[in-house]
Amino acid sequence: MTKRRVLLGIAVIVVPLIAMGLVVGVPVARDLQAARSVLGRPPADLTDDEIGAARARLEAAHTRLQSFPARVLGVIPVVGANLRAVEAVTEAASRVLDAGSAVARVVDEADRAGLLDEGAVNLALLQDLRGPLQRQHDALSALKAVVEEHRSGSLAPALWSALDELLDRTSRLAEGTAHALALLDVSDGLLGEHRPRRYLVTLVNNAELRGSGGILAGVGTLEVTGGRLELGRFYSVHDLAQRPPEEVPAPAEYERRFGPYKANTTLWLNTTFSPDFTDVALVASRLFKHVTGLRTDGVLQVDPVGLAALLPPGSEIAVPGVDVRLAPPELARFVYSDAYELFEDQARRRDVLLEVGRRGFGTILGTGIGGSEGLTKVGEAAAGGHLRFSSFDQDEQRALTASGVSGDLAPVEGDSLLVTAQNFGSGRDQGTKLDYWTRRSVRHSCRIEEGAPATCRTEVSLANEAPEGLTEYVAGVPYGLLRSYVEVYVPEEARVTSVQRDGSPVEFRAEPQAGREAIGVFVKVPAGETSSVGVAYELPKGDDYELQALPQPLAADATIELSLTLPDGWAIEGTDLEQHGRTARYEGPFDRRLEVRAGPSERTGLAALWEGVRQFWRDPLF
Repeated sequence: MTKRRVLLGIAVIVVPLIAMGLVVGVPVARDLQAARSVLGRPPADLTDDEIGAARARLEAAHTRLQSFPARVLGVIPVVGANLRAVEAVTEAASRVLDAGSAVARVVDEADRAGLLDEGAVNLALLQDLRGPLQRQHDALSALKAVVEEHRSGSLAPALWSALDELLDRTSRLAEGTAHALALLDVSDGLLGEHRPRRYLVTLVNNAELRGSGGILAGVGTLEVTGGRLELGRFYSVHDLAQRPPEEVPAPAEYERRFGPYKANTTLWLNTTFSPDFTDVALVASRLFKHVTGLRTDGVLQVDPVGLAALLPPGSEIAVPGVDVRLAPPELARFVYSDAYELFEDQARRRDVLLEVGRRGFGTILGTGIGGSEGLTKVGEAAAGGHLRFSSFDQDEQRALTASGVSGDLAPVEGDSLLVTAQNFGSGRDQGTKLDYWTRRSVRHSCRIEEGAPATCRTEVSLANEAPEGLTEYVAGVPYGLLRSYVEVYVPEEARVTSVQRDGSPVEFRAEPQAGREAIGVFVKVPAGETSSVGVAYELPKGDDYELQALPQPLAADATIELSLTLPDGWAIEGTDLEQHGRTARYEGPFDRRLEVRAGPSERTGLAALWEGVRQFWRDPLF
């Protein structure tokens, strides 16, 4: 009888607490989940309605956390810590949404007024963004600090996981706003407010690959004075080529690696051999000055995908000499493929493609890039390397590099992933355009053990999907045979353990560049077939693991699969990897820089205990 009374007494206390917990916790969890999807997106991508709805959900959650049931639960030490964490994060997240709403309003105003109109950038509108963007950065930094402060051993495992995810997203957004503010700091200089600027525009065609993208096809100039932009003359590089080729000075690493291929000479076609665009830009600028006498202050590199992204929606480019008008979604395919069917004469085709590029820039300067929707497309193209911009001013270059648009191949800490291919043509000293018909997939895996070297492997597969009926200029001789020099870049301190082509050991060439080792293998891929190159290596043992993966800009973006096996008790952050136990995976398009960090979990208390229990049940007994 006594036991029954005790149990009944416990039930009288516990059941109402559970009921109150459900009354408070379930609606709050729903509200926070709805708001979290908005918090993870850049403010410029949000509408007022989306921000308003998320704000309402956060206010509803805050109200419930102030209710009588929540206050009763707050008296219980562990439960109270969880509720206080949610309440603090909710308040800080609300300020992030308020700041994001202000940024969105300025972006909408700039969209309506026209940030770029009739060849002029509205510098005042650009600077109007500074105040709201700074407030957004401050709010994100404050939210990050609140999340870090309230991660304690009393947190429920699910709440710790949610805060981890929020911390990761908030950190990335705060870093992004910091980079945007740095760009605003140098924007007046970049746009010629203090003195006129002249930029070299390089047009590349990545249907025929080179290290930093495609083969160099044409160059021109863009003059900028006080925000007003004006196009100069555009040239085919064939018209600028000199015989015999004349050399210009180049960075030591560039000259050592690519000088033997006359990359820094007035041959021009091999200028983009290096995957380090900052070196390519400097060499291209010096070549242009050597041939034309015109000095430039930086270089903008654009491939067909990048040019299509710059064009405003609804615009069209008339192709000279034929009854063809190109909308933005059609432009890349025309340059990569259709032009070779329409114009068999090489000189004529080169002139047409150069004029299409020039007219594309003329359209952009005349009508803008299409407001916030256009800015999103441009940002995506820049993330994939389809647009690159390098300034010869050190402060400006630092801001451009931090934002990820300069194409700087700087050394990195930890593991690094970069795969490039150089098109070696048909074997008759002629290029092919088969890279447009090639589909690339990259797989990178690492097994990380505490106190031991990490074992990693990168494999790249090239699938040659060239159809029947291509011209000889595109398909080469023999028909449809892709001949590529594939380089897999590994960290400089890595110990390469095997290099394979199609599963068998193969001879390779190793060359250092930018704190990495380029492992080069020559491949031949007949039409309809696939070839792969795999490089396995060991990394020195360390206390954590970091990876930076950089894409080579292709006509069709590669796909990537990342797979990491982690030590017990480690956690992952960065790119959206899904972690299940010791394994973390990501699979998707390789259209932007990917960054991953892994190390011992910071979880303590209940969250750490729960992870230990889960690990115990996952591991076999014998």
